[in-house]
Amino acid sequence: MHGSSPTRRWLRVAAEASVLLPVALIAFSCYHTYTWLEKGEHIAKVSWLPSEASDVTFFKSYTYTVYEFSISEQGFLAWARESGWPVQPIEGEVTVPRYYSMTPSPREPTAAASKEAQSQSWRAVEQWLKESVAVVQDGYTATNRQSNVGDRGYIVAYDRKVRRAYYQTNSR
Repeated sequence: MHGSSPTRRWLRVAAEASVLLPVALIAFSCYHTYTWLEKGEHIAKVSWLPSEASDVTFFKSYTYTVYEFSISEQGFLAWARESGWPVQPIEGEVTVPRYYSMTPSPREPTAAASKEAQSQSWRAVEQWLKESVAVVQDGYTATNRQSNVGDRGYIVAYDRKVRRAYYQTNSR
């Protein structure tokens, strides 16, 4: 008899599905893990920061995280101690990437644009660049970078002047 019985066909489909389904689940899981991100701007509170933290702005993904928030100096020092970061007073200045570094930059002006449009575009680019980093001169900082593995590590800083903490990490 040619062909296969319905039972054999069902067994073949089940065997193929038992291979393909786990492969598809693994592929989806990897895709979701590597493309997952969460972000927020000026959130009152988040569960993963000290209860005193407020006005939280953040970008969190699998490999890159950056956030900033308002907190008292004592609150920051307690959080840093709990996190195991050896913070020290800042000497000179420290630059920390901010949430805005993960937002799309404004378009650079085209040569065909009017002088006013070009000037306006360049001002927008300059403003974006300025907002992309926090430059802290008076406060505390701790850094741990491993340059031999893709700049993995963290930088954290507290700016006394604006009572704001800044944190950035690369996990890979």
